[in-house]
Amino acid sequence: MNDKAPPMARRAGLARHLALDHNPLRRHIDRLETCITAGLLAAFLAGAPLAAVAAGSWAHAAGLSEQRGQRSWHQVPVLLLQAAPRQAAFRHWSPPARVRASWTPPGGRVRIREVWVPAGSRAGSRVPVWTGRSGPVAGVPLTPDEIKARMIAAGILAPAGLAVVMLALVWTLRRLLDRRRLAAWEAAWTSTGPQ
Repeated sequence: MNDKAPPMARRAGLARHLALDHNPLRRHIDRLETCITAGLLAAFLAGAPLAAVAAGSWAHAAGLSEQRGQRSWHQVPVLLLQAAPRQAAFRHWSPPARVRASWTPPGGRVRIREVWVPAGSRAGSRVPVWTGRSGPVAGVPLTPDEIKARMIAAGILAPAGLAVVMLALVWTLRRLLDRRRLAAWEAAWTSTGPQ
């Protein structure tokens, strides 16, 4: 649209573009589509911040709950009974490997189980492993930074998911209204065409 056009002409052009003008060729269904689309846009603009806050709060609470469950974890040095394969999947990082190891819990007897250790660990070496009540666990306890990262990711993904849902609704609405619109045009043509 021309930026130098008078304000009335710009408003009229916007109204025509949004199907809100009084054009006699516009059907009721066109105005209905515009109103429903505007309502869905308003619902997204109102719901996106709420979804972000709710998802972030949920992720934070879940992270804190997981962190509370990890308070009983402690590090135990395990004796590797096998060598961990050297897996160079990436140049600076290799995924951990699962090998058999033995350890003695405080006041207990020797246990042997498979544990996750850094790739390339040698047999006979001692490696610190996080253990819980049931034995070694895969991974390390959550840090506050990891909880914060999960919270931020959830806060970003929730509005994106809401946008996908809203776009799917708009797409479905347009398909349904296009069918009705085409049926109405076909009916109007069959009554007008022969004349």
